[in-house]
Amino acid sequence: MDVTTSKSASVPRDTPIRNAMLKAAAGVLSDAYTHGLAEIRGLARPPQPKSPFLKAEPTVLPALGDNTPLTPEGRKSLEQYWEVYEQVKQDSSTPVKAKTLERRRVAWTEFHELTGSSLPIFKVQKSHIWAYRDALKRAPARSGSISELRRLSFPEKLEKARNGSNYAKLDPGTIKDRLRQIQVVLQLAVIRGHLVSNPAVGVTESSSVTRPSRRAYTTKELNVIFTSAPFDRVWPLEDDNTTDLPTYWFTAIRSGSRYGYFSTV
Repeated sequence: MDVTTSKSASVPRDTPIRNAMLKAAAGVLSDAYTHGLAEIRGLARPPQPKSPFLKAEPTVLPALGDNTPLTPEGRKSLEQYWEVYEQVKQDSSTPVKAKTLERRRVAWTEFHELTGSSLPIFKVQKSHIWAYRDALKRAPARSGSISELRRLSFPEKLEKARNGSNYAKLDPGTIKDRLRQIQVVLQLAVIRGHLVSNPAVGVTESSSVTRPSRRAYTTKELNVIFTSAPFDRVWPLEDDNTTDLPTYWFTAIRSGSRYGYFSTV
């Protein structure tokens, strides 16, 4: 009904959208009637709704710091997303080999068991990846070959290792590989448009950033430097005017009335 013009429009009864809406409304009203009748009768447990609109689980809304789910796949739980990854990847033109896929599945299973299997994938943050990295450093190695560890979940294996059991720990190469497998799965989510960004990028096996080391001067090299111009000069203390030099210098060595200088250029 158009209130401003006092005109109305009729919708044909055979339109699919009208029939679908009426069917949905009828299902909801039927469940409401059944639930109300159960309350009148004093039933302790009201019957479960039959309408799919009432049985649907509540939607988990994004919060500050979350990723952005772009498709329904981006809202899948961590445990459920492995099936999405495996199907998409293995049906593509570049499927992975069976051994690589198994390594990837092991890493993903460990990750979702530690983080929370029901956690939506769009809620995975970089802190979750770092927590998994830290857990890998405490995890027992070759747990699949040890009978008492084989059937345990990843958190249970960590607990076993924490309680003083003398298990060998994972080597850095294995930890690096596990982190890479997690990054690869999440990267496919970005490539396929399920998520906006990959939270595993930048998480490494080492907690420190590797910086290139610089070689120190040898004694022979220092002698060559300080016997060459302009270091071979004796600068009088009463007339120490170094501002005429074409470059800037700072005092590095002082021995009696002789100065040595290092170039800052």
